[in-house]
Amino acid sequence: MDKLFAVLSLWLLFAVLTVVVDFLFYKNARKRDLTLVYQPVVNHPFSVIFYSVFSLIAAYITFIENVPYLIYLMVLALIWLISREYIALKRAVFHERQKWVMYYRGSEVSNNKF
Repeated sequence: MDKLFAVLSLWLLFAVLTVVVDFLFYKNARKRDLTLVYQPVVNHPFSVIFYSVFSLIAAYITFIENVPYLIYLMVLALIWLISREYIALKRAVFHERQKWVMYYRGSEVSNNKF
């Protein structure tokens, strides 16, 4: 019973960390007014299912089968999630800048009278 509790608590910890990472990146995107362009990784159903199943399997193998190094796979998955969120935020910033550059270039062209 203790091992089952350890598996579920580790799975819950990983899920909470995933939501916290997503919230922090979304908060940063909202502060920059990029919510329409920014696509968080966790909002995609496939990613949520993948992280949930992967973390549950890794927690099960770590505590039930006594293979402690699989906890590092969960940490690597969390690092991968953070990097994907960071890339998505940077891509949103880039697209937002490109939109404004094209807008200003268009207004400059329309204001020039030849």
